[in-house]
Amino acid sequence: MARLQSSGIQQEKLDRWVQVFSGMFDSTTQLFILMDVHGIILHVNPSVEKLLGKSQHELRDKEWFKEFLHPEDQQRESQKYIDLLAEKHNSVSIYCEREVGQEKPLDLLWNLSRLQAEYFGFGGIIAVGNVIALPPRTVNRRTSREEPCKQLSLEHTVARGHLSRSKKRIEELEQKLQEVEKKASETEILYKTLYYNSPVMLQSTDIQGNIVSVNRAWLDKMEYTLEEVIGTPVVNFLSENMRDIYPQLIQKLLEVGEINNIKAIAVTRTGKEINVQVSSRVLMDSQGSPLITMTMISDISEMKKSEERQKLLTKKLRESKNRAEESDRLKSAFLQNLSHEIRTPMNAICGFSQLIQNATHGNEKIAKYSHIIANSSNQLLSIVNNILTISSLETKQERVNLHRVNINAILREMYAMYTNHIAYRHTKIYLETPLPDDEMNLYTDETKFKQILTNLLNNALRFANGGRVDFGYEKKGDFFRLYVKDDGIGIPLDKQKLIFERFRQADDSIGELFGGTGLGLTISKAFVELLGGKIWLESTPGRGAQFYFTHPCSGKAD
Repeated sequence: MARLQSSGIQQEKLDRWVQVFSGMFDSTTQLFILMDVHGIILHVNPSVEKLLGKSQHELRDKEWFKEFLHPEDQQRESQKYIDLLAEKHNSVSIYCEREVGQEKPLDLLWNLSRLQAEYFGFGGIIAVGNVIALPPRTVNRRTSREEPCKQLSLEHTVARGHLSRSKKRIEELEQKLQEVEKKASETEILYKTLYYNSPVMLQSTDIQGNIVSVNRAWLDKMEYTLEEVIGTPVVNFLSENMRDIYPQLIQKLLEVGEINNIKAIAVTRTGKEINVQVSSRVLMDSQGSPLITMTMISDISEMKKSEERQKLLTKKLRESKNRAEESDRLKSAFLQNLSHEIRTPMNAICGFSQLIQNATHGNEKIAKYSHIIANSSNQLLSIVNNILTISSLETKQERVNLHRVNINAILREMYAMYTNHIAYRHTKIYLETPLPDDEMNLYTDETKFKQILTNLLNNALRFANGGRVDFGYEKKGDFFRLYVKDDGIGIPLDKQKLIFERFRQADDSIGELFGGTGLGLTISKAFVELLGGKIWLESTPGRGAQFYFTHPCSGKAD
């Protein structure tokens, strides 16, 4: 009989069943053969190869009836076999005598069962063979049939005993086969259910790229019916630019076996373009040849929109940042201009106020007013300088100029300035310099160092209000730890970090009672960090505050 060519879909199912068949029966010693509906051999297990001394390749595509039955057996059993092929019976038993070498005659009992197409998607036949071994004989079968009837009767008795046992064994195998068929059917149904109802778009194609099957999610998204897409080249559902690179992707898929996370654009029936992400894998047949491709498709349109929105937002943020930086530059330039324009007249006011004080001996009223003018001018000049410094720090234009200075000398100079200042004569000021002058030379920015101490001392003297202020230093390893302490009103714990921020004080009423803009500590913190140290405070409300900052012992000038 000639083997009919199957369609691509049916061939896929046949090859898949061959894989299942070989997995179940190749390891058993029983004889198993898988045939198509015409009795053409598709697969034999190793036990058949061993019995006949022929390979899988030699037996494949041969007609089972002619290959396994002696001509005399064919005459006797042909009608049952024809009825099986004509689907008049679902199973038949065929007894045959088979010569395996001249000295080893064997009888075989075959049970042939049809595979139900509604379960497996195609028709086929499974043959289960049982060997009935006869006692050793010194002549071949044709000679044995001419022996006396007594010998023939004995042989038939033995054969019937073997045949009885074989039938029982075949019945057991038939039952196992039915169980296997049932499980295979259930697995097939489960697979189809999961495949068709999966929320992810799934498609199967043959190795030429024609669609074999798709699931419901694919049909819903692409707006097609199943009949419209089966057998259609998958490239028809891609955008024009994707069609050019599709052959390269298929070639890579067949070479490597899988491709993952490929970005593509699918086109629906109505012409709508969908951004998708594709992952494909090749399934092989029992011979290791490519059979079909399984593809999972994810709709990433929303993700693409989100990426576009993110890019747009990033662009706007970058533009806003550039505008803010430009605004900062303009603000800094404006403040520098402003401070320059204010400093010149303020320096004149301060200078001439001092001259008036010196020239008005005996006139206390004029001296008092000129002193007020000088103090107010100095305060205003200090505010302008602080604002300019903050602007420079924010725009990172502030630079450090390191050179060798003596810390003891700076501290003594500041002590003399504050103790002689008329405004602080009612406050007790104490300085502690525990190390000799020759050990207190270090590299620092003298201007910034003095500014830090000045800001801290001004704060302490303002809040001590007639009490006591202590300042000095201690050496701690590779750092000097400098301190300024007062016995004033103190700072609550929840405000201790806040006071280092711009324009902030421990309490909004402090500015009204004690003055100050809230910039001194911010500038001090920035300068300390520029010099390589840290600043912090310890305070208890009502018991004063202690400010500490560190400075490296070593260093070198720029």
